[in-house]
Amino acid sequence: MAAKYAKLLLGCYRVGEANDPEVYTAAVIAVLSDYPEHVVRDVVDPRKGLPSKVQWLPTPKEVKDACEEIYGPIRRYNVMQDGIQRQLEERARIEEARRNAPKETWEETKADLARRGFNFGDKKPVIQTADEIMHKYRVSKEQWDAIPEHDLDFELKAKEAAEKAARR
Repeated sequence: MAAKYAKLLLGCYRVGEANDPEVYTAAVIAVLSDYPEHVVRDVVDPRKGLPSKVQWLPTPKEVKDACEEIYGPIRRYNVMQDGIQRQLEERARIEEARRNAPKETWEETKADLARRGFNFGDKKPVIQTADEIMHKYRVSKEQWDAIPEHDLDFELKAKEAAEKAARR
């Protein structure tokens, strides 16, 4: 195939321009044999290929450059598609492994995190008395008594408010 197209390409030029016609022809055939037939056909086409662009006998490098101009984008596209396909296969394999993996219970997860030093706040909440709160926030007994009546969970709300104020 490459020899046939090399003959077509070289037939488009005047005779006698190559220093060693046999070596030159073999070099052009070698370059053309690295590419698919549709690329070679476009490169040697006298209407749109090398014969219509290069006035003198093309060097093997010019033949290769012409082939790469056509085949380079195709090769890059194929490499990209192969990468995409490998990525999708890897993703499917990972998802399948996740689906088939034994599920850890909350208690197992909690125990694992505790081993790693995570504190779940298992401490009992500290409940402060009204006197402790007045002392902590420097509120007098008169000011405290001026505060309207509160719900039964006042001390818990007071603690939450104190924690919120401490975070600011």
